[in-house]
Amino acid sequence: VLTRGTKQGWDEGLETYRSGDEAEEYAYLDHLLLEQVQEEPILIIPSRARIRRMGLPKTAAIPSALAAIALNKSGENPGFIWVVYTQSHRFLEPEIRFLNTLAGQALLAVTNSLLYQKAEVGKKRLESVLTSTPEPVLVAGEGGQLLLVNQAAEEMTLLIRLNAQGNTSSGEIISKTLKEFITSTSPTESRAEEMELEDHHIYLVSVSPVAVKSQHLGKVCVLRDVTDYKQLEKMKSEYVST
Repeated sequence: VLTRGTKQGWDEGLETYRSGDEAEEYAYLDHLLLEQVQEEPILIIPSRARIRRMGLPKTAAIPSALAAIALNKSGENPGFIWVVYTQSHRFLEPEIRFLNTLAGQALLAVTNSLLYQKAEVGKKRLESVLTSTPEPVLVAGEGGQLLLVNQAAEEMTLLIRLNAQGNTSSGEIISKTLKEFITSTSPTESRAEEMELEDHHIYLVSVSPVAVKSQHLGKVCVLRDVTDYKQLEKMKSEYVST
């Protein structure tokens, strides 16, 4: 049973996974055991009489033995596992250790899943920001490989080459000038420089490091096309000189 809130908000909803021929008959235990597991992280009840005193629904099927173990016994608890027996059963120490191990493995799986979901949400937000940016934006790794590009950058076919969708890397930078500028920029510095690239456009290229909790993850590069502005400046200079 996975909870969607913290200890103070377990009533926000449950996500359950069940196994066993009669598992649905005992589904009412999901909510009934919430408060019990908060107070007692390892709950072992080998008696049907004691289980009756838990305040079961009148028409509920009553198991003969029950065990419930919180996934995390200290701090915020993302859920718990429970198992019931319809026949008399005594929980021995090896079985309790096995259930504890199972709870630990479930906690690890849940934690990894939550981290992945957070990473995906962060990536979607970044993609949304990049999509709304009219100027070409590249996110590159240390070796100059492309990790992420926005729609404006996808059209720069003379400067970058994109891989087929679904690959780990988004592609590569084929512009030698641009790639050298990005890779030669220190992971701790930001740089900006005007340069003419292979598509014969002049860009103000700015490169900044991407870091999370002091860990360097790559560089973000923004290309602002200043070709028209430079041509206008040239025309003004020529006009003044004549």
